[in-house]
Amino acid sequence: MEGKTKLMEKRPIVSTLRAMKVGAEEVFCILQRVTIMNTLTSRLDQERASGMNWTYKTDRDAGTITVKRIS
Repeated sequence: MEGKTKLMEKRPIVSTLRAMKVGAEEVFCILQRVTIMNTLTSRLDQERASGMNWTYKTDRDAGTITVKRIS
């Protein structure tokens, strides 16, 4: 990622995802991608069972992963 502006700082994942409103988007550093994916599939299983759902999109050029709460 040479030539890019400095990387974003890491942010808390679980608390941020739980606090998101439907339709809201949060942008994380791409270095947190694996943790976000694992969190969405396993750690937030109870939340997903109650109807919460998220989607994510990775932008390697920008060095970000954008998570959107869809329900």
